[in-house]
Amino acid sequence: MVVMEKESKMYEVGYLISPLVPVDKIADEALALRKVIEDKQGLLISEGEAKMQKLAYTIEKDGVGKFDDAYFGWIRFFADSGVLADIKKSFEDIKDVLRFLIVKLDKEAPKKISKKPAKKIHDIKVEEKSEVQEEEVDKRLEEILGGSEDTTKDTIVSLDEEVKEPHSDK
Repeated sequence: MVVMEKESKMYEVGYLISPLVPVDKIADEALALRKVIEDKQGLLISEGEAKMQKLAYTIEKDGVGKFDDAYFGWIRFFADSGVLADIKKSFEDIKDVLRFLIVKLDKEAPKKISKKPAKKIHDIKVEEKSEVQEEEVDKRLEEILGGSEDTTKDTIVSLDEEVKEPHSDK
């Protein structure tokens, strides 16, 4: 039986296990991580099953290799802050654990997490812009400016024409 000190805090560890571990052995790796926590007098609360994930960047671990994907899982637990260093050291010693991160949680953390998936960027519909014809732009400009077609043409100067200054004596 685990006796929790009043100094105990809630933590969550997220971990990555090497993809070289066979699928049928992933549960054993997760069990080894749980055992480390329990051996250090931690009280397990919940966990997420380790599943294969594509990594955002390549991870390299000496003696193991370079990886673009790994099994990601998490464990939530209570433990005394004094044993965290021992838990971290034990996790570092497990060859197939590529990375892990332990975070302290608020004891009042929500018990229920939404199962509704987040909207993916490619699911968001973006309106496509259609090409606008020059005549439509001219017509819209005339409506906005309120000018007639005749006065508009008078103010347009062709780039090919030579511009002369008025009252030039030269």
